[in-house]
Amino acid sequence: HAIGYFHSVLLLVQSSLFFTRLHLNPYWKLLLEASIILHAIPLFASPFAILVPVPSGKNAWKAVLFGFTAVFLVTQVFSLPQWAAISPRLRVLAPIAAGVLLLVLYIPDGFENLQSAVVIPAVIYLGTIVVRTVAVVSGRAAQMITPRDWSASRRGLARAVQAAIEDHGQVFETDEELRVL
Repeated sequence: HAIGYFHSVLLLVQSSLFFTRLHLNPYWKLLLEASIILHAIPLFASPFAILVPVPSGKNAWKAVLFGFTAVFLVTQVFSLPQWAAISPRLRVLAPIAAGVLLLVLYIPDGFENLQSAVVIPAVIYLGTIVVRTVAVVSGRAAQMITPRDWSASRRGLARAVQAAIEDHGQVFETDEELRVL
């Protein structure tokens, strides 16, 4: 659990660094994404592996290790600056490495519980699609309910500002200056 708490602290630090350069630092993001893979190690050694909610059982560590490593190799590795210098033909090695890891983990057991290997990547990717879809649909619905002409509202705000400081001279000389705003 200590590794899980450490990862949570890293995520809290990441959220506190919003709107800073460190928030977008690719190596910082690499640390965050790679640290979750360490959850597989205590699951392997834990006598309480049965208590892990999803996937469960004594081989849950395999699903956790493969799931987060596959997501890391398929999604996160490509954000590193070094990947831009690598030949496009070699960039396919990261997803292939995820497939090799799947084989290495599940061949010794005769592919028993192979379905549990896709749970974590499926939840992450499908969850992202669902959240994005809900956000887009909500945004479009809000626009249909209350359509707003943003440029007109800015002109109205500019006129209000001009009226508030009218005693000190006119801010906008012409309506064209106001329209540009």
